[in-house]
Amino acid sequence: MNRFAFAAIALTFLVSAGRATLPEVVDRLIRQLDDPRFPARRQADLDLRALGIEAVPSLRKELEKRPPLEVRRRIEGILEELAVIRWNDTLDDGLRAAAASGKPLLVLSTLGARTGIASLTTQALRQRTFTDLELVDFLNKHYVVVWHNQLPPGFEDILALPANQFLMAGPLPHSGDDDVVAYHDGRGAGNARTFICTPDGRVCHYFEGFREADAYRKEAHVGREVARAIRNRGLAHDKEETRRLLAGRAFAAVSRRMDCHAGDEKSISRLRNRRVLDLLGEPVAPLIQMLGNVPAYG
Repeated sequence: MNRFAFAAIALTFLVSAGRATLPEVVDRLIRQLDDPRFPARRQADLDLRALGIEAVPSLRKELEKRPPLEVRRRIEGILEELAVIRWNDTLDDGLRAAAASGKPLLVLSTLGARTGIASLTTQALRQRTFTDLELVDFLNKHYVVVWHNQLPPGFEDILALPANQFLMAGPLPHSGDDDVVAYHDGRGAGNARTFICTPDGRVCHYFEGFREADAYRKEAHVGREVARAIRNRGLAHDKEETRRLLAGRAFAAVSRRMDCHAGDEKSISRLRNRRVLDLLGEPVAPLIQMLGNVPAYG
Protein backbone atom coordinates (compact mmCIF):
# COMPACT_ATOMS: atom_id res chain seq x y z
CA MET A 1 0.00 0.00 0.00
CA ASN A 2 1.47 3.41 -0.97
CA ARG A 3 1.77 6.34 1.42
CA PHE A 4 -1.15 8.23 -0.13
CA ALA A 5 -3.50 5.31 0.41
CA PHE A 6 -2.32 4.72 4.00
CA ALA A 7 -2.72 8.41 4.84
CA ALA A 8 -6.23 8.48 3.37
CA ILE A 9 -7.29 5.41 5.40
CA ALA A 10 -5.88 6.84 8.63
CA LEU A 11 -7.58 10.20 8.18
CA THR A 12 -10.87 8.58 7.18
CA PHE A 13 -10.73 6.52 10.38
CA LEU A 14 -10.29 9.63 12.52
CA VAL A 15 -13.32 11.28 10.94
CA SER A 16 -15.57 8.18 10.88
CA ALA A 17 -14.73 7.35 14.49
CA GLY A 18 -15.89 10.78 15.58
CA ARG A 19 -12.47 11.68 16.94
CA ALA A 20 -12.23 14.66 14.58
CA THR A 21 -14.37 16.42 12.01
CA LEU A 22 -13.08 16.74 8.48
CA PRO A 23 -12.58 20.54 8.78
CA GLU A 24 -10.60 19.96 11.98
CA VAL A 25 -8.36 17.42 10.27
CA VAL A 26 -7.78 19.77 7.31
CA ASP A 27 -7.01 22.73 9.59
CA ARG A 28 -4.54 20.62 11.58
CA LEU A 29 -2.77 19.55 8.41
CA ILE A 30 -2.65 23.12 7.11
CA ARG A 31 -0.97 24.23 10.34
CA GLN A 32 1.44 21.32 9.99
CA LEU A 33 2.56 22.69 6.62
CA ASP A 34 4.41 25.36 8.66
CA ASP A 35 6.03 22.86 11.03
CA PRO A 36 9.79 23.49 11.53
CA ARG A 37 10.51 19.82 10.76
CA PHE A 38 10.68 18.98 7.06
CA PRO A 39 9.30 15.40 7.44
CA ALA A 40 6.23 16.79 9.22
CA ARG A 41 5.65 19.35 6.48
CA ARG A 42 6.07 16.70 3.81
CA GLN A 43 3.64 14.35 5.55
CA ALA A 44 1.02 17.11 5.86
CA ASP A 45 1.38 17.76 2.13
CA LEU A 46 0.83 14.07 1.37
CA ASP A 47 -2.14 13.82 3.74
CA LEU A 48 -3.87 16.86 2.23
CA ARG A 49 -3.47 15.43 -1.26
CA ALA A 50 -4.88 12.13 -0.01
CA LEU A 51 -8.01 13.89 1.25
CA GLY A 52 -8.81 14.99 -2.30
CA ILE A 53 -11.38 17.63 -3.16
CA GLU A 54 -12.70 17.73 0.41
CA ALA A 55 -9.61 19.75 1.38
CA VAL A 56 -9.93 22.33 -1.40
CA PRO A 57 -12.29 24.92 0.22
CA SER A 58 -10.14 25.19 3.36
CA LEU A 59 -6.95 25.42 1.30
CA ARG A 60 -8.41 28.24 -0.77
CA LYS A 61 -9.41 30.13 2.37
CA GLU A 62 -5.91 29.69 3.76
CA LEU A 63 -4.39 31.25 0.64
CA GLU A 64 -6.50 34.37 1.22
CA LYS A 65 -4.75 34.82 4.59
CA ARG A 66 -1.37 35.32 2.87
CA PRO A 67 0.52 32.45 4.55
CA PRO A 68 4.35 32.18 4.61
CA LEU A 69 6.02 31.62 1.25
CA GLU A 70 6.69 27.87 1.60
CA VAL A 71 3.18 27.22 2.91
CA ARG A 72 1.70 29.20 0.02
CA ARG A 73 3.75 27.26 -2.52
CA ARG A 74 2.74 23.93 -1.02
CA ILE A 75 -0.94 24.90 -0.98
CA GLU A 76 -0.75 26.12 -4.59
CA GLY A 77 0.86 22.82 -5.58
CA ILE A 78 -1.86 20.82 -3.84
CA LEU A 79 -4.61 22.89 -5.46
CA GLU A 80 -2.95 22.47 -8.84
CA GLU A 81 -3.31 18.71 -8.40
CA LEU A 82 -6.76 18.58 -6.80
CA ALA A 83 -8.75 21.53 -8.17
CA VAL A 84 -7.54 21.90 -11.76
CA ILE A 85 -8.25 19.61 -14.69
CA ARG A 86 -4.95 18.22 -15.96
CA TRP A 87 -5.36 19.09 -19.63
CA ASN A 88 -2.97 17.94 -22.33
CA ASP A 89 -2.40 20.67 -24.89
CA THR A 90 -1.86 18.40 -27.88
CA LEU A 91 -3.65 15.31 -29.11
CA ASP A 92 -0.34 13.49 -29.51
CA ASP A 93 0.45 14.00 -25.82
CA GLY A 94 -3.03 12.81 -24.90
CA LEU A 95 -2.80 9.69 -27.05
CA ARG A 96 0.55 8.77 -25.52
CA ALA A 97 -0.82 9.24 -21.99
CA ALA A 98 -3.96 7.24 -22.77
CA ALA A 99 -1.94 4.40 -24.28
CA ALA A 100 0.30 4.29 -21.20
CA SER A 101 -2.54 4.47 -18.66
CA GLY A 102 -5.30 2.57 -20.47
CA LYS A 103 -7.73 5.36 -19.63
CA PRO A 104 -10.25 6.61 -22.20
CA LEU A 105 -9.51 9.89 -23.93
CA LEU A 106 -11.71 13.00 -23.71
CA VAL A 107 -10.98 15.66 -26.33
CA LEU A 108 -12.61 19.07 -26.05
CA SER A 109 -12.36 20.90 -29.38
CA THR A 110 -13.45 24.48 -28.89
CA LEU A 111 -13.11 28.06 -30.12
CA GLY A 112 -10.43 29.37 -27.80
CA ALA A 113 -7.56 28.27 -25.61
CA ARG A 114 -7.71 27.59 -21.87
CA THR A 115 -7.04 31.29 -21.26
CA GLY A 116 -7.54 34.46 -23.30
CA ILE A 117 -10.02 35.34 -26.03
CA ALA A 118 -12.63 32.66 -26.66
CA SER A 119 -16.21 32.10 -27.74
CA LEU A 120 -18.94 32.59 -25.16
CA THR A 121 -19.45 28.82 -25.08
CA THR A 122 -15.78 28.32 -24.21
CA GLN A 123 -15.86 31.06 -21.58
CA ALA A 124 -18.89 29.45 -19.92
CA LEU A 125 -17.18 26.06 -19.89
CA ARG A 126 -14.01 27.54 -18.41
CA GLN A 127 -15.70 29.61 -15.72
CA ARG A 128 -18.68 27.44 -14.77
CA THR A 129 -18.30 23.83 -15.86
CA PHE A 130 -14.60 23.13 -15.40
CA THR A 131 -14.39 24.82 -11.99
CA ASP A 132 -16.78 22.27 -10.43
CA LEU A 133 -14.72 20.18 -8.02
CA GLU A 134 -16.66 16.95 -8.50
CA LEU A 135 -16.26 17.17 -12.26
CA VAL A 136 -12.56 18.05 -11.93
CA ASP A 137 -12.05 15.06 -9.66
CA PHE A 138 -13.98 12.71 -11.97
CA LEU A 139 -12.13 13.73 -15.13
CA ASN A 140 -8.70 13.60 -13.49
CA LYS A 141 -9.36 10.14 -12.08
CA HIS A 142 -11.00 8.47 -15.06
CA TYR A 143 -9.80 10.22 -18.22
CA VAL A 144 -6.87 11.55 -20.11
CA VAL A 145 -8.12 14.95 -21.26
CA VAL A 146 -7.06 17.10 -24.20
CA TRP A 147 -7.91 20.74 -24.87
CA HIS A 148 -7.91 21.40 -28.62
CA ASN A 149 -8.12 25.04 -29.71
CA GLN A 150 -9.95 25.28 -33.04
CA LEU A 151 -8.48 28.76 -33.68
CA PRO A 152 -5.30 28.86 -35.79
CA PRO A 153 -2.07 29.90 -34.03
CA GLY A 154 -1.86 33.67 -33.56
CA PHE A 155 -5.54 34.27 -34.34
CA GLU A 156 -6.28 35.55 -30.83
CA ASP A 157 -3.45 38.11 -31.15
CA ILE A 158 -4.91 39.38 -34.43
CA LEU A 159 -8.39 39.76 -32.92
CA ALA A 160 -6.94 41.61 -29.94
CA LEU A 161 -5.63 44.43 -32.15
CA PRO A 162 -7.68 47.65 -31.77
CA ALA A 163 -8.44 47.72 -35.51
CA ASN A 164 -10.17 44.35 -35.25
CA GLN A 165 -12.31 44.91 -32.16
CA PHE A 166 -15.45 45.01 -34.32
CA LEU A 167 -15.00 41.27 -34.83
CA MET A 168 -15.83 40.71 -31.19
CA ALA A 169 -19.49 40.96 -32.20
CA GLY A 170 -18.98 37.92 -34.41
CA PRO A 171 -17.93 34.38 -33.58
CA LEU A 172 -15.70 35.40 -30.66
CA PRO A 173 -17.87 37.76 -28.58
CA HIS A 174 -16.38 40.02 -25.96
CA SER A 175 -18.58 38.74 -23.17
CA GLY A 176 -19.08 39.88 -19.62
CA ASP A 177 -19.81 37.89 -16.49
CA ASP A 178 -23.57 38.37 -16.94
CA ASP A 179 -23.43 36.72 -20.37
CA VAL A 180 -21.51 33.76 -18.97
CA VAL A 181 -23.90 33.33 -16.02
CA ALA A 182 -26.96 33.49 -18.28
CA TYR A 183 -25.64 30.93 -20.76
CA HIS A 184 -27.70 27.72 -20.65
CA ASP A 185 -27.26 24.05 -21.44
CA GLY A 186 -27.15 23.01 -25.07
CA ARG A 187 -26.10 26.37 -26.51
CA GLY A 188 -22.95 26.79 -28.56
CA ALA A 189 -23.25 23.71 -30.79
CA GLY A 190 -20.05 23.45 -32.84
CA ASN A 191 -18.25 26.09 -30.76
CA ALA A 192 -17.47 23.30 -28.28
CA ARG A 193 -17.33 19.66 -29.31
CA THR A 194 -16.50 16.87 -26.89
CA PHE A 195 -15.21 13.59 -28.27
CA ILE A 196 -14.87 10.64 -25.91
CA CYS A 197 -12.56 8.01 -27.31
CA THR A 198 -10.97 4.68 -26.59
CA PRO A 199 -7.29 4.92 -25.57
CA ASP A 200 -6.25 4.50 -29.21
CA GLY A 201 -8.22 7.62 -30.19
CA ARG A 202 -11.38 6.17 -31.78
CA VAL A 203 -14.64 7.98 -31.04
CA CYS A 204 -17.11 6.12 -28.82
CA HIS A 205 -19.29 9.03 -27.64
CA TYR A 206 -19.85 12.60 -28.80
CA PHE A 207 -21.76 15.68 -27.66
CA GLU A 208 -21.51 19.36 -28.37
CA GLY A 209 -22.25 22.78 -26.96
CA PHE A 210 -22.20 24.07 -23.40
CA ARG A 211 -23.05 21.77 -20.52
CA GLU A 212 -23.43 22.57 -16.85
CA ALA A 213 -21.03 20.59 -14.68
CA ASP A 214 -23.61 17.99 -13.64
CA ALA A 215 -24.75 17.39 -17.22
CA TYR A 216 -21.14 17.24 -18.46
CA ARG A 217 -20.34 14.68 -15.78
CA LYS A 218 -23.32 12.55 -16.84
CA GLU A 219 -22.08 12.59 -20.43
CA ALA A 220 -18.59 11.65 -19.25
CA HIS A 221 -20.07 8.74 -17.25
CA VAL A 222 -21.82 7.48 -20.39
CA GLY A 223 -18.63 7.78 -22.41
CA ARG A 224 -16.64 5.90 -19.80
CA GLU A 225 -19.19 3.07 -19.79
CA VAL A 226 -19.09 2.84 -23.57
CA ALA A 227 -15.27 2.87 -23.69
CA ARG A 228 -15.23 0.11 -21.08
CA ALA A 229 -17.71 -1.96 -23.11
CA ILE A 230 -15.50 -1.66 -26.18
CA ARG A 231 -12.43 -2.71 -24.21
CA ASN A 232 -14.23 -5.68 -22.68
CA ARG A 233 -15.44 -6.84 -26.09
CA GLY A 234 -12.05 -6.23 -27.71
CA LEU A 235 -13.59 -4.13 -30.48
CA ALA A 236 -11.28 -1.11 -30.51
CA HIS A 237 -10.27 -1.60 -34.15
CA ASP A 238 -13.48 -3.11 -35.56
CA LYS A 239 -15.38 0.00 -36.64
CA GLU A 240 -18.56 -1.62 -37.94
CA GLU A 241 -18.97 -3.98 -34.99
CA THR A 242 -18.28 -1.06 -32.62
CA ARG A 243 -21.07 0.95 -34.23
CA ARG A 244 -23.51 -1.93 -33.90
CA LEU A 245 -22.59 -2.46 -30.27
CA LEU A 246 -22.89 1.21 -29.37
CA ALA A 247 -25.94 2.24 -31.38
CA GLY A 248 -28.39 1.48 -28.58
CA ARG A 249 -26.13 3.03 -25.97
CA ALA A 250 -25.73 6.22 -28.00
CA PHE A 251 -29.47 6.61 -28.43
CA ALA A 252 -29.93 6.02 -24.70
CA ALA A 253 -27.37 8.75 -23.98
CA VAL A 254 -29.27 11.22 -26.17
CA SER A 255 -32.48 10.25 -24.38
CA ARG A 256 -30.88 11.02 -21.03
CA ARG A 257 -29.80 14.42 -22.32
CA MET A 258 -33.34 15.15 -23.42
CA ASP A 259 -34.54 14.47 -19.87
CA CYS A 260 -32.18 16.95 -18.23
CA HIS A 261 -31.67 19.77 -20.74
CA ALA A 262 -33.65 22.76 -21.94
CA GLY A 263 -36.60 22.55 -24.33
CA ASP A 264 -34.58 22.97 -27.52
CA GLU A 265 -32.72 19.75 -26.72
CA LYS A 266 -36.00 17.81 -26.77
CA SER A 267 -36.37 18.52 -30.49
CA ILE A 268 -33.34 16.39 -31.39
CA SER A 269 -34.50 14.18 -34.22
CA ARG A 270 -33.72 10.53 -34.88
CA LEU A 271 -32.04 11.59 -38.13
CA ARG A 272 -29.67 13.84 -36.24
CA ASN A 273 -28.95 11.05 -33.80
CA ARG A 274 -28.00 8.86 -36.75
CA ARG A 275 -25.54 11.51 -37.94
CA VAL A 276 -23.85 11.46 -34.55
CA LEU A 277 -23.67 7.67 -34.71
CA ASP A 278 -21.72 7.99 -37.95
CA LEU A 279 -18.78 9.22 -35.87
CA LEU A 280 -18.55 6.04 -33.80
CA GLY A 281 -15.32 4.14 -34.39
CA GLU A 282 -13.76 6.98 -36.39
CA PRO A 283 -10.28 8.23 -35.40
CA VAL A 284 -10.58 11.57 -33.61
CA ALA A 285 -7.45 13.17 -35.09
CA PRO A 286 -8.92 14.23 -38.48
CA LEU A 287 -12.27 15.20 -36.92
CA ILE A 288 -10.78 18.05 -34.89
CA GLN A 289 -8.71 19.56 -37.69
CA MET A 290 -11.51 21.55 -39.37
CA LEU A 291 -14.58 23.30 -38.03
CA GLY A 292 -16.97 22.03 -40.65
CA ASN A 293 -16.34 18.32 -40.86
CA VAL A 294 -18.28 17.13 -37.80
CA PRO A 295 -22.08 16.75 -38.06
CA ALA A 296 -23.89 19.15 -35.75
CA TYR A 297 -27.23 18.60 -34.02
CA GLY A 298 -28.90 21.32 -36.02
